[in-house]
Amino acid sequence: MKFDQGDRLSSNFTFFLDWVAGAQFAGLYWARDRGLYEAAGLSVTLQEWQDEGRSVFEQVAQASALGELCAGCAEDNLIVGEVSTGGPFMAFGAMLQRTPLVLMSHPDRAVRSFSDLKGKRVGMHADGIRALELVLALEEVSVSEIDICEVGFDLEHLRRGRVDALQGYVMTEPIQLGALGFPVDLLPIEHPLLRPFSQVYFANRDVLDRHADLLESFLTTSSDGWRAVCNNPEAAARLLADVLGDRSQEAAQRRMIERLIPLIVGHDGSWEVGAIDAAQWKQNLASYLKLGMISRPVRLDQVVFQFGL
Repeated sequence: MKFDQGDRLSSNFTFFLDWVAGAQFAGLYWARDRGLYEAAGLSVTLQEWQDEGRSVFEQVAQASALGELCAGCAEDNLIVGEVSTGGPFMAFGAMLQRTPLVLMSHPDRAVRSFSDLKGKRVGMHADGIRALELVLALEEVSVSEIDICEVGFDLEHLRRGRVDALQGYVMTEPIQLGALGFPVDLLPIEHPLLRPFSQVYFANRDVLDRHADLLESFLTTSSDGWRAVCNNPEAAARLLADVLGDRSQEAAQRRMIERLIPLIVGHDGSWEVGAIDAAQWKQNLASYLKLGMISRPVRLDQVVFQFGL
């Protein structure tokens, strides 16, 4: 559905996910299937990621160019990278206030700090290597002291001892390994000067400028969905099992949701759901520049859209 090129606001809206349906988008599916979007006057289509050679940024840009009202989600460093090279995007909220990216290791391998990685072999996905390198630089640990290798999603790399530590996401691989009788220690890939945001809402600047009311309503309603998920993990897991068409997924989805809750509301429940922490974003931007992830300074108001301003 296309939006009116005049001033009339359309309620039809497509949101492009950067991965397949699952617990990491539970708040959005709750808002959709429990009627929260509809009650807010929104008709929302959640478009799952598909391996078709287009990034979520390309999907949003192409749909916007066709006059469709849309937005998407991605990691904050990817959005900053797009903006630094002239991309027409801005962030307007965040599902996860901290990154779910972790290093997993068997307790016997004693990988409990980044300095413990010296002399060890670390398996990383292609999209996680740079994140690890940035944190190592802040920790003043030389990459040359670590054997970083690119691996796929095969958990046997860790189980068989091919690597000493393996990239994972706190809500998925550690649970899978635990179910196989292989407990792991977790080391979040972050630093006090670099705490990335994950599943960040973004849209084209012109869409945000012209349809701020609708995007703000979408963010507010999505955040209501996330609060409901955090308060009702059992019901949310059942809903996701229905979305996935597989009732056997219910227990796994609940475990994933429970792992996600501290990243959404904080361990003490004090974080504002869906919000953008301006101070942390500024710190991240400074670190991205200092460490060479971006080649020129990016101001907060160039990458973060603040409603009402």
